[in-house]
Amino acid sequence: MKPAKAYMYARDTLRGPFPDGEPAIAKDAEYAYAYARDILYAPFPLGEAAIATDAEYSYKYARDVLMGPFPSGETAIATDAQSSHEYAKYVLNAPFPLGEAAIATDSFWSVSYARDVLKERFPSGEAAIVRAIGEDGEDCLREYVYEIIKGRWFDMEHIILKDKRKK
Repeated sequence: MKPAKAYMYARDTLRGPFPDGEPAIAKDAEYAYAYARDILYAPFPLGEAAIATDAEYSYKYARDVLMGPFPSGETAIATDAQSSHEYAKYVLNAPFPLGEAAIATDSFWSVSYARDVLKERFPSGEAAIVRAIGEDGEDCLREYVYEIIKGRWFDMEHIILKDKRKK
């Protein structure tokens, strides 16, 4: 049986758990997460191995089902900037060092992480924020300077000014 069919049978026909279909559901991160959230309203240990391979569903499983950390999924979460930010903000309510490398590659998520989680500068993400100038990243730069640095960003002014002169 395919994961989608087993999940839909549980959801639409049984409107409850489908123990015979659980081995199939457990093979797919999306359906294992949805089964835990929408059918069991509880953790689904059999599906956790599949969930733990996917950044988005690991984060959502932690947030919506476990309502707390999902250590098995943290390696996958750490590969994605958005999932890492949201895991730190909504699940851990604290920094997520394992995901900071992924966050630091994206200007938007770097600013959001600094503002929402760290409540201070995020040096690892500053290169991405500056690199985004000229790529519609001015809003990220402006927000970082006004909301995080709260003043002049002396050590980056030469880069910012250099980029502005190119236009």
